[in-house]
Amino acid sequence: MAEALIGTWKYDSQENLEEYMTALGLPDAMKEMARNSKPTVDISKDNSTWTIKTTVGDKVNETKYPENEEIDTTNIMGQSTKATLTVNGSSLMEVQKFGDVEMQITRSVESGMYIVTMAGKGAEAKVKFTKA
Repeated sequence: MAEALIGTWKYDSQENLEEYMTALGLPDAMKEMARNSKPTVDISKDNSTWTIKTTVGDKVNETKYPENEEIDTTNIMGQSTKATLTVNGSSLMEVQKFGDVEMQITRSVESGMYIVTMAGKGAEAKVKFTKA
């Protein structure tokens, strides 16, 4: 069940993040922030609305996602996006669209770790978290 994602998660490690950010064309300042950050993620659910709150240093991004509805939001990079969140078994699948970029973000729990897999522009990265 996707409810296994509910809770507070702290950064543990990442794989291929630099290449992924380069493929997306992110500016160097954003890449530098991502390299040096150790985010905390809080996930909660109220009926069929998921809330994902990401804290990176003094920057907080909180989004409420009604399941299966496209919403207008701002991502952690400060970009206006269209996002849709769906539940797929034990995972949350999000599609974000901004500019000419479409990202797929899969959130799941594997072996007790919260895994965020991001794919877009032919690149993929994983960020791993442990329960806080």
